[in-house]
Amino acid sequence: KPLGYVMTAAPAQPSAALEECVSETGARLDYRLSINGCVSSYRHRRAAGFVYRDQQPGSEALYECRAPQGHHFASTDAACEGLGNPIGRLGFLLGS
Repeated sequence: KPLGYVMTAAPAQPSAALEECVSETGARLDYRLSINGCVSSYRHRRAAGFVYRDQQPGSEALYECRAPQGHHFASTDAACEGLGNPIGRLGFLLGS
């Protein structure tokens, strides 16, 4: 099941630009999504689209999560599907 959809252009409602960031630690790459720019150990990889700042009808929250192994992933489940710890809410996706 898709998580939902990001928008390719900023909507009329308040939104945030979603960025994909990457960090190289030895041979290991870690990708994460960010709405506030990449943190210092990560570099900007690409623009990923736009998410709503506030919940809209039919939208789903998108959370940033961190797995016990240290890598990051995104989920629409506030508990990160039991696969890691929530870091915070990135915004709201168009519903799938």
